[in-house]
Amino acid sequence: MEEPSKPVEEKSTETPETPSVEVKEEKEEKPLEPETRTPEPSTEPKPESKEEPEEVVPEDEETITKVVQKQLSPFQKKIEEQTNIIEATNFIASKPEFAKYKDVIIKHMNHSAYKNIPVDRIAKMVAGDDLMKIGAEKEREAQKKVAETKGGGNTARQTQTGKDWHSASKEEYQAQREAVLGHQG
Repeated sequence: MEEPSKPVEEKSTETPETPSVEVKEEKEEKPLEPETRTPEPSTEPKPESKEEPEEVVPEDEETITKVVQKQLSPFQKKIEEQTNIIEATNFIASKPEFAKYKDVIIKHMNHSAYKNIPVDRIAKMVAGDDLMKIGAEKEREAQKKVAETKGGGNTARQTQTGKDWHSASKEEYQAQREAVLGHQG
């Protein structure tokens, strides 16, 4: 049996550049292939890209902000109270004479009217009537320290003299004289 004749392929008159272009196109399609695959389903939520525009309407944003502030306010209040306790404790550590007023100082610091007033000012306000007593106690302590470090009152330097040679015996005097003069005569 004879094989059917194949049509003779005619060589195209195109330039050889054409096949190379086709080859380039094929090569370009291959790198695109992994991108066209469908990704495997994952349980992780996809992170939103920063390029996406916000989908929150300004009116909704205000409502959301109000709701979040309402839910966070107890936590913010607790944090502020803890901060006030720490500030008051640090102040009392540096000035222990205000220790008996600690609870009242903290109570005033937690009040909204005294929110921006420093701890030392609140402490002075709370201890107002007793500030004179506190000052007097400090003065007494300072005077006590001064009295402890004070000298005898005479700042003249005492000179140390040896023996009183006016009241020494004649033999002691002669012995000293010979010692000083080096046994001359």
